[in-house]
Amino acid sequence: MRISPRRLTAAIRLINANLFAANLTNATFNDDANLTGANFNTSTGLTWGQISKAIISKTTKLQPELEEWHKAEQGEKAAVLD
Repeated sequence: MRISPRRLTAAIRLINANLFAANLTNATFNDDANLTGANFNTSTGLTWGQISKAIISKTTKLQPELEEWHKAEQGEKAAVLD
């Protein structure tokens, strides 16, 4: 399944969305895109730069390499608060 970047920009709420095998190359997520509970495990073409400003919760399922970026950013935010 290929999701149009234009459609995805407009869809800022992907709460609990299952993006099974979705090709997200060139997709644009707004800063307030809510990805709570969305499943990106099998999607392709997604980069940390595309989703780094979106709302990502503990229930969001990211690909392993994106999960590493997310954890690293969370660690940096915690260090700033200390």
